[in-house]
Amino acid sequence: MSAVRTAILSIHSHGDRSFLDDADLARLSGDLRQRGLPSDLVLVALAEGPDDPAFRSLVQALTEYRVIVFERVWSAELVAALRRSLPAAIFVQLRGEHELPGAEADWVLTSEPRQGLPALIEFLSGARARPPAGSRERLGEGVRVHDGPSLERPRRLLDRPNLHPRVIHPETFSGARSFAIRGNGGCPYQADARENPAYAGVHLPAGLGRGCAFCTTGNHYEGRPAAEVAAHVLDQLRWVRAEAPSIERVVLKDQNPFAYLTELVESAVTEGLGPFTLMLETRADWMLRSRVRFERALEAAGQAGIRLVPFLVGIENFSQPELDRYNKGIRAETNVAFLEWLSDVRDRFGGTLAIEEASFGFVLFSPWTTLEDLDTNHRAIVRTRFDRLRGRLLHARARLYPDTALYYLAERDGLFTESFAPGEDNARRYGYFPARPWRHRDPVVARFAQLATALVDETGGKDEVRAFGLLLDAFRSEDPGSMTIASLRAELARPPRDPELWQRFGRLLHPMPIDAELPGGFRVAELVPREGGLRVELRHASEAPFSVSVLLRRAGPSARAPLARSRHYDVVAPEGLTAPQRSAALAMGAAIVRGDR
Repeated sequence: MSAVRTAILSIHSHGDRSFLDDADLARLSGDLRQRGLPSDLVLVALAEGPDDPAFRSLVQALTEYRVIVFERVWSAELVAALRRSLPAAIFVQLRGEHELPGAEADWVLTSEPRQGLPALIEFLSGARARPPAGSRERLGEGVRVHDGPSLERPRRLLDRPNLHPRVIHPETFSGARSFAIRGNGGCPYQADARENPAYAGVHLPAGLGRGCAFCTTGNHYEGRPAAEVAAHVLDQLRWVRAEAPSIERVVLKDQNPFAYLTELVESAVTEGLGPFTLMLETRADWMLRSRVRFERALEAAGQAGIRLVPFLVGIENFSQPELDRYNKGIRAETNVAFLEWLSDVRDRFGGTLAIEEASFGFVLFSPWTTLEDLDTNHRAIVRTRFDRLRGRLLHARARLYPDTALYYLAERDGLFTESFAPGEDNARRYGYFPARPWRHRDPVVARFAQLATALVDETGGKDEVRAFGLLLDAFRSEDPGSMTIASLRAELARPPRDPELWQRFGRLLHPMPIDAELPGGFRVAELVPREGGLRVELRHASEAPFSVSVLLRRAGPSARAPLARSRHYDVVAPEGLTAPQRSAALAMGAAIVRGDR
């Protein structure tokens, strides 16, 4: 009997695939091909699910295949629609990072896919007498679990992924394509949430709870000697560069690759594998500790058109209570120090550090978020200009799955709900596995999140940090129930604050609250965007209090000459002040511009 033809589906909810890569699926397709089993990786974006125009094209393409394999799908209904459209096909479900409840398949593989899938395809082709042990076969309304001896240990397959997917409606995908190569599996950060005081009284099932509380990779780690893993990574890199030279963005899946990173880059330079961009997934604290080796790697990379970038670094939050709940094991100030070091590295290494490729991990909203947490995050985002490294900050929400510790913290606190509020379901928004709906413990934060989502959706993410600040200002001074998207949109339409000026202002005040005493005995009473700059209402805390309005704006032609100048900003104070008052006000304005502490 001839081998059946297999389609391995890579389904996305939007054309920007974000962090959802095809690497494991491409490896499966490559494994099947190495065994002489015909296989294609089929890539499609279905923003509207079964109602998407690309769905019909997908169904037409899949009529050529006998077996259809899927793993990450955000909707069980999508699988059901495919099964209705392709009644003769055999559907096989693989377990991905999480379980997909309710998705029906003819077969479900419980064994490691690179071992189990080839065995199942051989069985379906008639080349093997029995399916892999533990596989589940659907028989009418029932399920049969196949027993018997475990699969024999397969011969070691080389990592030869299928790098040429069959793309349905390729015009729906945007941006340059990337591919992920593998170093050590899992994550060496093994802190157990059971030892975290924030998790007192939480019952965590066996086998989970290590590492970050929203992630599963900390539950296992497969560390190997640095020389061995470096050789494996280099072999994969050679394959990608030779088989698909158009792929110039290579993601290194290893949470702590610094033991071999410098040597890997030096080998790539020696072998002439450039140009390409190597994108790292790691932690801020580990990267800071390894900054000497990372900078050495940058020096080597610059010789051969190779660029490095900390692509996905889990900043997650700038508020310490949130970081503690996330079991991150990191101090908020370490995140800030990392970003400031990264800015310095960018200045010194220029284009060799491909910082524009970064898209850092961030979780702004959790079930426990407070307005204080939001205010802390906004201040840090302004100070570090974090929005350059991660977009859609106001969309960032925790996703809760029953194989993560954060799920059981929400269960302890009774924060699960039947369905998400509008705009809160990030799993569906970005095409991840369906997550458990949760609610905000603080109803005021729930209202803030609702307005934030609607505002960002309406503006397309434009001026997001400014929108964040406007929301915080509104929630400090008004009844949140009276706010509308229209009023917030109107405020956004006013002259924008100068981003650099606000960054300097944030540095001056950090970590003091807005009304803290400033140099010269001033307090800030009000901040108002004006003429592409900032009007600062200053109140002096003297025996005879007085208030002044200082205008900070970009220097340029003006009918009114500035009374003081600091670098490329004019500092203008009103008429009618005494000489000491004017002097103090202008000095305060200049200090704000410089960011003096």
